[in-house]
Parts: sequence; structure tokens; C-alpha cells
Amino acid sequence: MNCEGSRRSRLTPLSAACAVLLLLVVGAVLAGVALPREVDHDEHQFVASGVLLARFGLLPYRDYPYFHFPNLVYLYGLIDLVATSPLLAARLASLGFALLSLGLVYWLVWSELEKAGPLLRMSMAGSAVVLMAFSPLSFYTVGRAWNHDAAVALFLLALVLSRAAGRHGSVWHLVGAGLAAGLAVGTRLSFAPAAVGLALVILLWSRGEGLARRTRALAQYALGGALGLVPTLALAWSAPRAFIFGNFEYAALNTAYRLAMGFTTAMDLTGKLKFVLGEVLLEPRGALLFISLAIFLAADAVRVLRFRAEGQRVALAIVILFPFLVWGALAPTPSWFQYFYMLVPFAAVATVLSAARVYLGRHRWPLGAAWVILAALAATWFSRSEVTSVRSLLHSEAWSPTAVRAVGERIAQEAAGPVLTLSPIYVLEGGEPIYEQFASGPFAWRVSSLVPGSARAALHVVSPAELEAVLTAKPPAGILVGREAEEEGEFVAYAMAHAFHPLEVGEELTLWVK
Repeated sequence: MNCEGSRRSRLTPLSAACAVLLLLVVGAVLAGVALPREVDHDEHQFVASGVLLARFGLLPYRDYPYFHFPNLVYLYGLIDLVATSPLLAARLASLGFALLSLGLVYWLVWSELEKAGPLLRMSMAGSAVVLMAFSPLSFYTVGRAWNHDAAVALFLLALVLSRAAGRHGSVWHLVGAGLAAGLAVGTRLSFAPAAVGLALVILLWSRGEGLARRTRALAQYALGGALGLVPTLALAWSAPRAFIFGNFEYAALNTAYRLAMGFTTAMDLTGKLKFVLGEVLLEPRGALLFISLAIFLAADAVRVLRFRAEGQRVALAIVILFPFLVWGALAPTPSWFQYFYMLVPFAAVATVLSAARVYLGRHRWPLGAAWVILAALAATWFSRSEVTSVRSLLHSEAWSPTAVRAVGERIAQEAAGPVLTLSPIYVLEGGEPIYEQFASGPFAWRVSSLVPGSARAALHVVSPAELEAVLTAKPPAGILVGREAEEEGEFVAYAMAHAFHPLEVGEELTLWVK
């Protein structure tokens, strides 16, 4: 890219200040929604794995079952070396990644519309941020202690670096793009198809160049991707059988468990598509973004195929990436609402970039720009209850991590030693040890009977058949139950058979102690 283009891509001091202010306000709203939320059982294995690494040097796969790719284990382990509240630290980390995602969305729109005036560029970039942040998918997903925020931010960074490589021809941008994509995959496997799609985008962005240069560009991206997967491969190497079980075989067992429990929603492709249509695409507030995306991509279909015009490189890249992103979102069974959050930032960017090129009449009235600004205002209006939740930031006593910390401290007072539980965050917040076999929360336990008995020990899976032996070898100081009532029957039976008595330590939480 020439020097003039580089200068136009830079944020002016005023536009930078406006961008920072917008991001801080929107980030505060998302934090105000996320921090008071009750613990989701998906959060347990992410938080517990970081604590087990920081406090005891235990690793996923090698020492206990883990059902995701492992990059967050490293991050949370580092954080937990200094954090006093593992849950709060993990949620703040997720909010930090969400803020990074919003900043990258702003930058993608701003830099693509480099020939537009500053006011239009700020309006379009700001609208993209609002459409992303004030989506129901974002309100539900952002800021929890799970792997969605980090993976989305890393893949957005991969797209930003790929765009820079296409404009500057930089080797390091391509390697960096691959590195970010590899780290995204190592954080959440659902981004593996999108990482392949980005390789296709890089090939298309280098069209017109010689075969050797295109091959070299792809190799540089692949090199970065391989480097980004090194943290994952290191843990896979330490326990290959358990790694394969946790990331591939477990999915089939979980599906079998769901079917045995009579769960039928979104369990096959037809059900998943019905779920997406009803819960994601046609959800009243969420439909605003996805319907706008469909309208403006259709209106812009002929222009976008020209590929090299202003604002069209990233728009076309997202059109190419979108089927791969949908593939990744639909892959897990069953489908859950938060799986589709990965679509939101890319839909917001593509919508705004396509809309910015739709004009009305000979005088080129910016019809599309007016639409997305109104859509962003409408999204804000529809989200006014979430917007007012920013006030919760002034009252830390209303935050879920505060309440969880209080429960943990009560547990520590009553049970000095290992606590058996399917809700390990509460115990770890109080500084007490858990049984690492149950670090994933309910997930390993509920499929344990489906794992062949000869394989359970190597996979660190405990079923009801082995529970007594495990607890005899390492007697519990307490047994915490209540949040996974359907799965905790054997725990309560053991407590009653061994003269434990119950104490209420929190809402729906009972600690059995001697």
C-alpha cells in the first residue's frame, strides 16, 4: 500500500479519542451484564484447569479429563499465580478479549473505508461496534469464563493481519495471521474450519501474482498456524490418548448421553438448522443484524465480486469465511446459543461495509449508511435494560464472583481438605483442593459409565463403580452438591452412608461434612 493510503488508514487524534470513548462505554455495558451473572456449569473446567496448573502443577489430559483445546489453561494458570479470585480474574480476561474484538471490528471498518470522510468512517465503525456488542448473542456470551471471547478476538486479529499482508506484502503479517489463527484454534476447535477458510482468502487476495508467490504466502500463513498450535500440541504429546478422548471421542459419548436422557433439540443437522433459524436468525433483536447482512450483501453482490474496490476486500473475505464459521458453529452436538456468537463480529463488519456502498439517486445519498446508523440506534434502544446494568459496576457486592467467593470462604471454614464436587469453582475460590478427576464439572462424570472400564484409569475418568475406591484412597473433608442435582445422587448417597451431615452454604448449595 502506498504512503497516502497508509496515512488515510491511521486514526486521527479526534477519531482515536472517539473510538476509545465508545469502546470504553460499550465495554462497561458488557461488563455490567456479565459480572452479576450466575456461574454457568461450562465455566467450571476453564477456571478449575487454570487453578490446578497454578497451585498444583497439574495439566489437562495428563492429569485429569479436559474437553477443549487447552490454550486457556496456560492463560488462566498464569493469571491465577497472582489472582485472589479465579472466577473474577477469568471473567475479566474474557471481557478484555471482548474489548479487543470490538476494537478490531472498529479498525477493520475504519481502515477499509479510507476514502470516506472522517465523520462517515467514525459513524460506520461505531455502528459496527454497537451492532456487535448489543446483539443478544453478545450479551449472553461475552464476559463468562469460557473460551468464546478469546477465540473470537484471536481470529479477528488473524483477519486484520491477513488484510495487512495483502496490502503490504509483509512476510511477518502473514506469519502473524497464521499464528493468531492457530492460537484461535488452540483456544476453541470450532475455529478450525475458519482457519482453512482464511487460507483460501489469502490465496484470493494474492491472485494476479505468480504461483511461486502465492505458494510462498500460503506457506508463511501455514508456518504461523503451526507455531500457534505448538501450545496445544505440547499438551497433546504429553497424553495423546487422553487428548484424543477429550477433544474427539467425548463428543460422541456426550451425544449418546443426551439421547439417553431424551434430549431432542438441535441433535442433528435438521434440528440444528431449525435452532439457528428460530433462536438466532429470527430472534427479534438478533434478527436486526442478520437481516441487514442479508439485505446489503444481496444489494452489493455484483460489486463485491469485483473484489478490489474500496471496502470490498474484507467484505468478500467475510463472505468466503462465513460458511466456514457456520460450519464451526454447527459442529458441536447439541447446538447451544453461545456457539453462534462467533458469527456476530464478522456479520457486523460485512453488514456495515456492504451498506456503506449503497446509495440512493444521482446525488449519492448514503442510504446504506443511514440504515446501519438507525440499526445501531435501534439495537441500543432495544438493549436499554442491559445498558442500565452498567450501574452494577459500582456495586461489587452484586457481582457473581463476590458471592461465589463468600461461598468458598464458608466451605474453607467447614472443610479443611479435599472437597468432592461437580461445581469446583466454589471450592477453589475458598482455597481448598478438589478431586482433579472432577475438574470438568459434570461433564466427565455424566458420560463415565459409557467409557469402557479398561480405559477409565488411563483417561482419569471416575464412574460410580470406582467412586468408593477413589474416596477410600483419598477421603473427602466435604462433599458439595446442589447445582448438578441430576448427577449428584451417588455423591449424596456416599455422604449419608459415611455419617456426613448437611450444611447450607449458599443458594442451592449444600456442603456435607463430618
